[in-house]
Amino acid sequence: MTITNDYTRLPTEARHERGYRHVKTMPVTDFKAHALKVLGEVAKTREPVVVTKRGKPLAEIVPFAGKRTAPGRLAEALVFEDDIVSPISDAEWNVCR
Repeated sequence: MTITNDYTRLPTEARHERGYRHVKTMPVTDFKAHALKVLGEVAKTREPVVVTKRGKPLAEIVPFAGKRTAPGRLAEALVFEDDIVSPISDAEWNVCR
């Protein structure tokens, strides 16, 4: 498995946008043969790996960010009605149309 620390193959704006100086790159054939090991390394080190095909970036393997919402965060966004089971009158039904 060959992983190189090469940031020159990634466009300059992508390097700066993602906030890292060195990018690990590897050919797609090596990634195919060692995918689970590479995924484990990315998860462990939290550093992305760029998979290349014929020297050009093909995909970027990045660690999972895991966005979690705090409990009760949407509590104020809900509207609770008093009685949702009883039928409405004909006048209210015509207004709701």
